[in-house]
Amino acid sequence: HAEVIAARMQADAANAAKSMFIARVSHELRTPVGGIVGLNRIIKKQEGLPRAVRELVEMGDLTAHSLVSVIDEILDFAKADPGEPTFESIPFDLRAIVRETMQTIAGRLEGKYQPTDKERLQLVCDIDAAVPRQVKGDPTKLRQILTNLLGNSV
Repeated sequence: HAEVIAARMQADAANAAKSMFIARVSHELRTPVGGIVGLNRIIKKQEGLPRAVRELVEMGDLTAHSLVSVIDEILDFAKADPGEPTFESIPFDLRAIVRETMQTIAGRLEGKYQPTDKERLQLVCDIDAAVPRQVKGDPTKLRQILTNLLGNSV
């Protein structure tokens, strides 16, 4: 009985240490990402930016916000009971989530090519008109799933 209690206390201590580590790492990651978001905001306010530059800054902004969402998910995971995933159930614009994710992946895709490459992979998204724009669910988890699937495909 004493061994079981000692093992339980050791497991609880390890779990607490894991949660504290994840919280610290998440905080340390969030700080520079917040700086990136702030810089993007400043750049987007500049007058006369070429369209291509503005689009690149927008992609950087979307990617930074996606990273913040992932960091939040890590924190949620650290707080959750083992084996019990948490899901949001909120209304969101499905097309916007898909479009933003596609833009992020397209930006990654562009970095894989050299200017001299003649053949390039084209990323196309075609959502049937029957698919509703507004849905209810977890937009963060959907974005993560799409990012993983598309990123692995690329």
